[in-house]
Amino acid sequence: MQSALLSDLRTQAFFLCGCAAVIAVGGFFFGQRGADPEVISLPFGVEETAAQVPGAQGVPSNDRVAGEVTAELSGPQFSIDPVDPVSEEQTIVVSGTATSGTRVFTSAAQAELLDGRWSVSVVLVAGDNDVLIEGLGANGEIASETFSVRYEPGSLPDVAFSAEQRFRASQDPEPWEYFSGTATPLSTVTLSSDYGTASTVADSEGNWESAIFFDAPGSDHPFAVVVEAANGTATFGFTFQPTN
Repeated sequence: MQSALLSDLRTQAFFLCGCAAVIAVGGFFFGQRGADPEVISLPFGVEETAAQVPGAQGVPSNDRVAGEVTAELSGPQFSIDPVDPVSEEQTIVVSGTATSGTRVFTSAAQAELLDGRWSVSVVLVAGDNDVLIEGLGANGEIASETFSVRYEPGSLPDVAFSAEQRFRASQDPEPWEYFSGTATPLSTVTLSSDYGTASTVADSEGNWESAIFFDAPGSDHPFAVVVEAANGTATFGFTFQPTN
């Protein structure tokens, strides 16, 4: 499954490829009319003199130019450096190499690219993690690789459960509330009500925070929101107060 982060970028890439195709076709018909240009423009900004273009009549092939064009047309190409299958750290840095024109992403962020190498931080959850890395090429094609990492944290602090409610009421057309507190480190905290649910994971220090949105609750009618974690639970009241 490709990440939503790539959708807009892929649309832009297809638009640019369409422009390149129109330019290439125009150049073909221009050449048929007998023109003898000194410079031939190729897609993706590769420009060489006629004496350097492979396949031109009476002109020897140029391996360097052919290689550049092939690299652009072959789609995104990237590699991932070896990653330890088990980590005691919640955040790891994943890195690798990428060909020119390839941008690299996780589901949450774009990797930094410098001199043909990329790197990006990945936040793990306790237990097994399947990490998806995707590459977007200049022609809009997408390639992906997945690897697994098991997060086994070392000793964690003993943190008591707590929960706090911020607003208690909302006038927004789509009402929502914000909660925060503490729980067992790396445990899941769930917020639930008759009109909506949400969940989050406490960090390695036991801190957590989350918003919860409600779907069409009764006007001026309080309802319960229950916050649950591995080491505790709490119940709060919330009221939707529309302006009209």
